[in-house]
Amino acid sequence: RAPQVVDREGRDVLPLKPTFVTGKFGNALRFDGSAGAGAIIAGMGPVFGSSSPGWTISLWFMELAPAKGSAFLLDIRDSFGWETYNGASGTGLFTCSNGNPACDSFTLPTLGVWHNIVWVYDGAYNVGAPMNIYLDGVGVPAATVNNPTPAVLLNSSIASMGLGRDIASTPLEPSKFAIDRVKVFNVVHTPTTRCTFIIGGTYSAATGNCTLPP
Repeated sequence: RAPQVVDREGRDVLPLKPTFVTGKFGNALRFDGSAGAGAIIAGMGPVFGSSSPGWTISLWFMELAPAKGSAFLLDIRDSFGWETYNGASGTGLFTCSNGNPACDSFTLPTLGVWHNIVWVYDGAYNVGAPMNIYLDGVGVPAATVNNPTPAVLLNSSIASMGLGRDIASTPLEPSKFAIDRVKVFNVVHTPTTRCTFIIGGTYSAATGNCTLPP
Protein backbone atom coordinates (compact mmCIF):
# COMPACT_ATOMS: atom_id res chain seq x y z
CA ARG A 1 0.00 0.00 0.00
CA ALA A 2 1.30 3.45 -0.86
CA PRO A 3 2.10 5.76 2.07
CA GLN A 4 -0.48 8.33 3.09
CA VAL A 5 1.26 11.71 2.95
CA VAL A 6 0.08 15.08 4.23
CA ASP A 7 1.68 18.49 3.95
CA ARG A 8 2.55 20.56 7.02
CA GLU A 9 -0.95 22.09 7.07
CA GLY A 10 -2.52 18.63 7.19
CA ARG A 11 -3.84 18.59 3.61
CA ASP A 12 -3.86 15.19 1.97
CA VAL A 13 -1.29 14.29 -0.64
CA LEU A 14 -3.01 11.56 -2.59
CA PRO A 15 -1.05 8.26 -2.25
CA LEU A 16 -0.68 7.34 -5.92
CA LYS A 17 2.06 4.71 -5.57
CA PRO A 18 5.11 6.73 -4.52
CA THR A 19 7.37 5.03 -2.00
CA PHE A 20 9.76 6.40 0.59
CA VAL A 21 13.49 6.06 -0.14
CA THR A 22 16.62 7.59 1.31
CA GLY A 23 16.67 11.17 0.08
CA LYS A 24 18.99 14.12 -0.03
CA PHE A 25 17.71 15.05 3.44
CA GLY A 26 16.12 12.20 5.35
CA ASN A 27 13.43 10.50 3.26
CA ALA A 28 12.30 11.31 -0.28
CA LEU A 29 9.36 10.23 -2.41
CA ARG A 30 10.28 7.96 -5.29
CA PHE A 31 8.08 7.68 -8.37
CA ASP A 32 9.26 4.52 -10.07
CA GLY A 33 7.30 4.70 -13.31
CA SER A 34 4.38 2.57 -12.16
CA ALA A 35 1.09 3.47 -13.80
CA GLY A 36 -0.45 6.33 -11.86
CA ALA A 37 2.72 6.98 -9.87
CA GLY A 38 2.97 10.47 -8.46
CA ALA A 39 1.55 12.64 -5.72
CA ILE A 40 -0.97 15.46 -5.77
CA ILE A 41 -1.10 18.16 -3.10
CA ALA A 42 -4.68 19.34 -3.05
CA GLY A 43 -6.13 22.51 -1.55
CA MET A 44 -3.54 24.86 -3.03
CA GLY A 45 -6.07 27.41 -4.31
CA PRO A 46 -6.01 29.58 -1.16
CA VAL A 47 -2.20 29.43 -1.16
CA PHE A 48 -1.75 30.49 -4.78
CA GLY A 49 -4.67 32.92 -4.44
CA SER A 50 -2.76 35.16 -2.05
CA SER A 51 -2.15 38.76 -3.06
CA SER A 52 1.57 38.17 -3.60
CA PRO A 53 2.84 39.15 -7.06
CA GLY A 54 5.94 36.98 -6.74
CA TRP A 55 6.79 33.35 -6.01
CA THR A 56 9.81 31.12 -5.39
CA ILE A 57 9.34 27.34 -5.57
CA SER A 58 12.15 24.88 -4.95
CA LEU A 59 12.68 21.14 -4.80
CA TRP A 60 15.50 18.60 -4.90
CA PHE A 61 15.18 15.84 -7.47
CA MET A 62 17.02 12.85 -8.84
CA GLU A 63 16.13 11.46 -12.25
CA LEU A 64 16.31 7.69 -11.89
CA ALA A 65 16.04 6.87 -15.59
CA PRO A 66 15.29 8.87 -18.73
CA ALA A 67 11.60 8.96 -19.59
CA LYS A 68 10.35 10.12 -22.96
CA GLY A 69 7.17 12.11 -23.37
CA SER A 70 5.21 13.98 -20.74
CA ALA A 71 6.93 12.63 -17.63
CA PHE A 72 6.30 15.33 -15.06
CA LEU A 73 8.66 16.67 -12.40
CA LEU A 74 6.29 19.44 -11.29
CA ASP A 75 2.85 20.50 -12.52
CA ILE A 76 1.22 23.68 -11.20
CA ARG A 77 -1.14 24.36 -14.04
CA ASP A 78 -4.74 25.07 -14.80
CA SER A 79 -5.69 28.16 -16.81
CA PHE A 80 -2.51 29.65 -15.33
CA GLY A 81 0.67 28.28 -13.78
CA TRP A 82 3.37 26.11 -15.37
CA GLU A 83 4.64 22.58 -15.83
CA THR A 84 8.13 21.06 -16.02
CA TYR A 85 8.51 17.66 -17.66
CA ASN A 86 10.72 15.44 -19.81
CA GLY A 87 10.62 16.11 -23.53
CA ALA A 88 9.96 13.64 -26.31
CA SER A 89 13.69 12.91 -26.66
CA GLY A 90 14.08 12.04 -22.98
CA THR A 91 17.22 14.20 -22.82
CA GLY A 92 15.83 17.51 -21.54
CA LEU A 93 13.50 19.16 -19.06
CA PHE A 94 10.88 21.39 -20.66
CA THR A 95 8.93 24.12 -18.90
CA CYS A 96 5.76 25.70 -20.28
CA SER A 97 3.70 28.50 -18.79
CA ASN A 98 -0.07 28.53 -19.26
CA GLY A 99 0.14 25.71 -21.79
CA ASN A 100 2.26 27.95 -24.02
CA PRO A 101 3.49 25.74 -26.88
CA ALA A 102 6.68 27.80 -27.18
CA CYS A 103 8.27 26.02 -24.23
CA ASP A 104 11.85 26.44 -23.05
CA SER A 105 14.15 23.63 -22.07
CA PHE A 106 17.59 22.69 -20.80
CA THR A 107 19.63 19.51 -20.99
CA LEU A 108 18.70 16.87 -18.47
CA PRO A 109 21.05 16.91 -15.45
CA THR A 110 23.17 13.86 -14.62
CA LEU A 111 21.08 10.78 -13.83
CA GLY A 112 21.33 9.30 -10.35
CA VAL A 113 22.55 12.57 -8.77
CA TRP A 114 20.58 14.95 -6.55
CA HIS A 115 19.95 18.35 -8.13
CA ASN A 116 18.15 21.43 -6.91
CA ILE A 117 15.76 23.36 -9.13
CA VAL A 118 14.21 26.74 -8.28
CA TRP A 119 11.46 28.52 -10.21
CA VAL A 120 11.25 32.29 -9.62
CA TYR A 121 8.40 34.47 -10.85
CA ASP A 122 8.36 38.21 -10.08
CA GLY A 123 4.91 39.44 -11.04
CA ALA A 124 5.70 42.87 -9.61
CA TYR A 125 7.94 43.42 -12.63
CA ASN A 126 4.91 43.42 -14.92
CA VAL A 127 1.84 41.24 -15.44
CA GLY A 128 3.51 39.38 -18.28
CA ALA A 129 6.80 38.93 -16.46
CA PRO A 130 8.91 35.89 -17.37
CA MET A 131 9.70 33.08 -14.98
CA ASN A 132 13.36 32.25 -14.36
CA ILE A 133 14.77 28.83 -13.52
CA TYR A 134 17.87 28.07 -11.46
CA LEU A 135 19.55 24.67 -11.49
CA ASP A 136 21.93 23.88 -8.63
CA GLY A 137 22.04 27.55 -7.70
CA VAL A 138 22.92 28.80 -11.18
CA GLY A 139 20.55 30.57 -13.54
CA VAL A 140 19.64 28.65 -16.68
CA PRO A 141 19.57 31.28 -19.47
CA ALA A 142 17.87 28.93 -21.90
CA ALA A 143 15.07 28.27 -19.43
CA THR A 144 13.60 31.74 -19.02
CA VAL A 145 9.94 31.08 -19.68
CA ASN A 146 7.80 33.86 -21.10
CA ASN A 147 4.38 34.46 -19.63
CA PRO A 148 2.06 35.21 -22.54
CA THR A 149 -0.98 36.26 -20.54
CA PRO A 150 -1.78 39.62 -18.90
CA ALA A 151 -2.20 37.94 -15.51
CA VAL A 152 -0.12 36.56 -12.66
CA LEU A 153 1.11 32.99 -13.17
CA LEU A 154 -0.25 31.65 -9.90
CA ASN A 155 -3.74 32.31 -8.59
CA SER A 156 -6.67 30.68 -6.82
CA SER A 157 -7.81 28.79 -9.94
CA ILE A 158 -4.90 26.38 -9.44
CA ALA A 159 -6.36 23.94 -6.92
CA SER A 160 -3.57 21.31 -6.88
CA MET A 161 0.16 20.83 -7.29
CA GLY A 162 1.46 17.62 -8.87
CA LEU A 163 4.79 16.01 -8.02
CA GLY A 164 6.05 13.29 -10.34
CA ARG A 165 2.85 13.49 -12.39
CA ASP A 166 0.46 15.96 -13.98
CA ILE A 167 -2.62 17.11 -12.12
CA ALA A 168 -4.97 15.48 -14.63
CA SER A 169 -6.51 12.13 -13.76
CA THR A 170 -3.96 10.07 -15.70
CA PRO A 171 -0.31 10.95 -16.40
CA LEU A 172 0.63 10.78 -20.05
CA GLU A 173 3.90 9.03 -19.29
CA PRO A 174 5.17 7.60 -15.99
CA SER A 175 7.87 9.66 -14.30
CA LYS A 176 11.01 8.18 -12.80
CA PHE A 177 12.01 10.80 -10.24
CA ALA A 178 12.89 10.90 -6.57
CA ILE A 179 11.80 14.22 -5.05
CA ASP A 180 12.85 15.75 -1.74
CA ARG A 181 12.35 18.96 0.28
CA VAL A 182 9.70 20.83 -1.69
CA LYS A 183 9.37 24.49 -0.64
CA VAL A 184 6.84 27.10 -1.74
CA PHE A 185 7.32 30.80 -0.92
CA ASN A 186 5.07 33.72 -1.90
CA VAL A 187 8.08 36.03 -2.14
CA VAL A 188 10.84 36.51 -4.70
CA HIS A 189 14.06 35.39 -3.03
CA THR A 190 17.38 37.06 -3.76
CA PRO A 191 20.45 35.11 -4.98
CA THR A 192 21.75 35.12 -1.40
CA THR A 193 18.58 33.78 0.22
CA ARG A 194 17.95 31.32 -2.62
CA CYS A 195 21.33 29.79 -1.85
CA THR A 196 21.48 29.97 1.94
CA PHE A 197 17.85 29.73 3.04
CA ILE A 198 16.18 27.68 0.31
CA ILE A 199 18.99 25.41 -0.89
CA GLY A 200 20.98 25.34 2.34
CA GLY A 201 24.23 26.19 0.60
CA THR A 202 26.95 28.81 1.03
CA TYR A 203 26.78 31.96 -1.08
CA SER A 204 29.81 33.93 -2.27
CA ALA A 205 29.06 37.59 -2.88
CA ALA A 206 32.42 37.96 -4.59
CA THR A 207 31.76 35.33 -7.27
CA GLY A 208 27.96 35.07 -7.16
CA ASN A 209 28.31 31.29 -6.82
CA CYS A 210 26.34 28.98 -4.54
CA THR A 211 28.14 26.00 -3.03
CA LEU A 212 25.56 23.24 -2.57
CA PRO A 213 25.25 21.30 0.68
CA PRO A 214 26.88 17.85 0.66
